Amino acid sequence: MSRCRDFADLAAAYNSGSSLTGRNLADNGAMNIYQRGTAVITGNAGKYSLDRWNVYQSGGGHLTVTKDTEVPSGKGFLSSMKLDVTQAESSVSAGDIYVIRQGIEGQNLQSLCKGTSDAKPLTLQFWVRSPKTGTHIVLLLDEANSRWCSKSYSITSADTWQYVTVTFPADTTGALANDHTGALSVRFYLCAGSTYSGGGSLGTTWNTTANQQAVGQVNVLDNTSNNFYLTGVQLEVGEVATPFEYEHFAVSLKKCERYTQVIGNEESDSTPTTAFGFGFLDDASNAIMIHPLATRMRIKPAVTLSTDQNLDLQTDGQGGAVASTPASNFDNSETHLKFTLDGHSGNWSRGDNGGAVFARWN
Repeated sequence: MSRCRDFADLAAAYNSGSSLTGRNLADNGAMNIYQRGTAVITGNAGKYSLDRWNVYQSGGGHLTVTKDTEVPSGKGFLSSMKLDVTQAESSVSAGDIYVIRQGIEGQNLQSLCKGTSDAKPLTLQFWVRSPKTGTHIVLLLDEANSRWCSKSYSITSADTWQYVTVTFPADTTGALANDHTGALSVRFYLCAGSTYSGGGSLGTTWNTTANQQAVGQVNVLDNTSNNFYLTGVQLEVGEVATPFEYEHFAVSLKKCERYTQVIGNEESDSTPTTAFGFGFLDDASNAIMIHPLATRMRIKPAVTLSTDQNLDLQTDGQGGAVASTPASNFDNSETHLKFTLDGHSGNWSRGDNGGAVFARWN
């Protein structure tokens, strides 16, 4: 894209009333944030790998999702989402579905004016590398009102990066709540059975008929040699695909930490010693700990522990392994974790040595 075209697009965005920053309604569109690491998906399951992007499948295929350095050349991207087909879906059943999806909070969508006479269209742009030529489908789903609109794009050359833009029409039906719930989601189809693709014609206007969602979608999972890549995703209000909004890494990370925060050491650290909670000894075998969260989260977080046996306590130079820290020991809020560490091997009394205690991965 030329420099003049960049300025022309920015001018069009400005004249249409769009902000020149904060235009992208999708988080982690450049696929830079990768807190969870690899996701292996089998059976009927939805999992996150790259932050904010959930890969959901219902069918017999298997997928491995990772962050990858395969990117379109010279476009400013360093990372992509890679989906590696590790078990093919050779016989697609009616209810089979494979999608990449991200939900967007209603309070971030109020400028869309959805459900009013002033409703505005949305434009989606992305870079994609698919192993299959032919029709692919991307969809917007109004989660609150069970309404959706699909658009197709055609891959003309397999295993080659292709830039895509599609515009979704305004929807004057179905207002979106001004809260933290996931009111609207963007979904990239990879494969779809007749429950989603058997409607005869693609539903390119807002409607509620499920079998028109993915009419014509090719089967990206038909061979274990298939790899699908996605990056540069930007969803914005209006009919103009403005230049991609490259964010500082720290800004993208903060947005993602609203949904997930991973606490602990880098995988490369062979002797992890991360202090993550500070508190006091409650009795000879228990400690009450607090961990302030890096960012206020969208809702009270659920805790998933890699193991409940990898903690110890330190107090004024003394230590003791923790016998158990089940997830049920956590009492959380949007701003901090409060938890009990049970059964440490020390023999301390409440307030021993001033009671200054921290927990760490050991």
